[in-house]
Amino acid sequence: MAVEFPIILSSFVALVAAYNDARNMLIPNWLTITTIAAGLIFALWTGSYENLTGALLVFGVMLYFWSRGWIGGGDAKLAPGLALFLGAIPVLYGIALASAVFALWSATKAWRNSGRFVTFLMVLLGKIPGGAVPLAVLMGPMAVGFKLLGF
Repeated sequence: MAVEFPIILSSFVALVAAYNDARNMLIPNWLTITTIAAGLIFALWTGSYENLTGALLVFGVMLYFWSRGWIGGGDAKLAPGLALFLGAIPVLYGIALASAVFALWSATKAWRNSGRFVTFLMVLLGKIPGGAVPLAVLMGPMAVGFKLLGF
């Protein structure tokens, strides 16, 4: 099976975003805006209109998360950019799994720092903040992985 152009490009974008997010909790605009622009051109050129509508859905989800302060702007722009190449389903699965992993990680970290299990539960319930996490570190690579698995 040959790996297709959208997967190669998405893998590159996901790895660059993951590196930057892990290093300084920022995803550069040049990466996200270029990915969105290239994704729009690619989707229109290939007639992948389902990717266009899927990217709008992903953008709506991420815009809501961003407006609540749950994610940063880079994550909110990266996800629809990836959806233009991969489709909405792999990206939404990547978002969900990365969010679950980081929620558990944040809750465990808070529990460890406080020494109280109730802190773990309170972070998971959203009653106390768990702290910022580099969501793109897992979201992008997981989205590519889900696409490779056939989602």
